[in-house]
Amino acid sequence: MTTPASTFPKPSARERDRRWAALRGVMDEQDVEGVIVFGSPAERPDVYLAGESVFAGILFLPRDGEPSALTPVAAVPLLRLDDQGRRHEAERWIPDLRVGPPPLLIADRLREAGLTNGRVGVIGYCSGGRQTVCAACHVDVDAAVDCYGAYVTGTPPAEFPLRITNLVDQLPDLRAPLLGLFGNDDQHPSPAHVDDLDERLTALGKDHEFHRFDGAGHAFFAPDRVSFRVAAARDGWELIERFFARHL
Repeated sequence: MTTPASTFPKPSARERDRRWAALRGVMDEQDVEGVIVFGSPAERPDVYLAGESVFAGILFLPRDGEPSALTPVAAVPLLRLDDQGRRHEAERWIPDLRVGPPPLLIADRLREAGLTNGRVGVIGYCSGGRQTVCAACHVDVDAAVDCYGAYVTGTPPAEFPLRITNLVDQLPDLRAPLLGLFGNDDQHPSPAHVDDLDERLTALGKDHEFHRFDGAGHAFFAPDRVSFRVAAARDGWELIERFFARHL
């Protein structure tokens, strides 16, 4: 069964202004100069703010000024349709579509908007921790925090659902101080993987600082999971705050 095109919403410019004004009202209340919005398969706040879908879309919305849509691939945003299922030719809500590596696009856009002191930090958890290390090897950031990122070293098992390799060959290019936070009960990365990474970075002369927490496994920062560990998360956030204050 197909759904008639007429049932799809066709947000107007007035609706765009309402949505952006609501978010900017919250930004005013919280004294936030800009927000970066990511989409996911389950939740699409990026679509809500853009009025259409951008593949792997990331939106940057400043409190003042025009927003930007950032994407890692040169994909055409999905098209809005009119009542007859034809392409809706209304002006895009966000005409500023930028293509490239997301960490680079985000860092450049923040600097362009004047929302930083010229220094940018990056942080990630789980796979995001691995991506943080990767970003710090290829993008001019000033500080990086890896929270239990797996397979920075070591070899993913054959049954691993994603086809990835470790980052050992990229570590010589690490260009920012790295803070690593790990649980000693974790297996991905395991304590042995953390030891390996520590030794490799030391041999390369890379500025890094690792902390490990007993009684904590993977995702100990996540308050909505049984893996959450209050003491480790509290101590970890204090370390993150001091690290960023020192380097940013």
